[in-house]
Amino acid sequence: HIRSVYLCPTPDLKHLSWRVDLAGNGEGVLRYAIRDSTNGHAILEGAIPAQSREVRWRTPARGLTPWSGHSPRLYRIDVRLEAGSHETDRVVQPWRQGCVAQPMLVPYN
Repeated sequence: HIRSVYLCPTPDLKHLSWRVDLAGNGEGVLRYAIRDSTNGHAILEGAIPAQSREVRWRTPARGLTPWSGHSPRLYRIDVRLEAGSHETDRVVQPWRQGCVAQPMLVPYN
């Protein structure tokens, strides 16, 4: 079970720091994606082993446009927990990349 997902860009906006908190023993695989909210295409996707209750990793932030008043850009975060070939939980939420001055830490449930 996914308890929460945190996603925070680094101050230079070149990387994303991810943290997923899991209930239970944390066994399985986390599959993650950032999708364009207008067409659903994956801009970034991957998978990481879920071997503990707290899973952290970093990814490049290539292809993402920072949010601004002149160019508001929303994305969709999609995180799935899989055990074997079965999806056991999924979190899908809107997200916007934070600004350089104050990177955002956004919790999702």
